Amino acid sequence: MNIKKTLKKADIQIKEFAVLCGVSRMSVHLWCDGRPINPLRLPRVEKLLAAIESAVAAKDFPISRPNIRGVDPKFVDEKIKSTVLKHLRPLTESR
Repeated sequence: MNIKKTLKKADIQIKEFAVLCGVSRMSVHLWCDGRPINPLRLPRVEKLLAAIESAVAAKDFPISRPNIRGVDPKFVDEKIKSTVLKHLRPLTESR
């Protein structure tokens, strides 16, 4: 599981992944540097990464990001969340 590589392929920022995981940016930075993930958080992180990899394979990621000033970051966050959820559902239903 290479978090940094997966996020780069999907063009997801660390702060955006941190929001999905419900942790701080610093936690994700530490995970990217090889620090262990809390065993209680590990299943969620693994599922989210699998969903992101599925979205990349389906060409749903990377999303197009507007190159204009004043774009509400919530718009991008919601687009990322909805795409991850779309790919997370089949993963959880198959188990």
